[in-house]
Amino acid sequence: MSFSQSRRSPEQEKDICSANKDSMTKITKKMVEEELKNVLDPELHVSIIDLGLVYGIDVGKDNVVTITMTLTTPACPLGPQLMQDIRAALEVIDEVKDVKIEFVWEPVWSVAMMSDEAKDQLNIEVD
Repeated sequence: MSFSQSRRSPEQEKDICSANKDSMTKITKKMVEEELKNVLDPELHVSIIDLGLVYGIDVGKDNVVTITMTLTTPACPLGPQLMQDIRAALEVIDEVKDVKIEFVWEPVWSVAMMSDEAKDQLNIEVD
């Protein structure tokens, strides 16, 4: 194959450059999780990740992040504060276009969902 046969059209080059740009700015679940480790429960001062409050992280192709989570109790008054803190934490990832937070109540949160580190921090006996 000669050099002239392997050349791409300007449209193909544009598509390749666009695809490369998208791959460089791909938001990963791990990136989001790392930032959420900085979000602390205002009463317990333990990360919402270590508390086991985050049940799911979805990063859409449009860079919209959806967090599925719960609270320690449905009557917890700290939901609005946590939502604000989550959005603020994810603002540091420039590529995030929007953050959606969905609260769910099943499965019901329990101490068993906490990481060992959180249990240690709160002096909860690990089975």
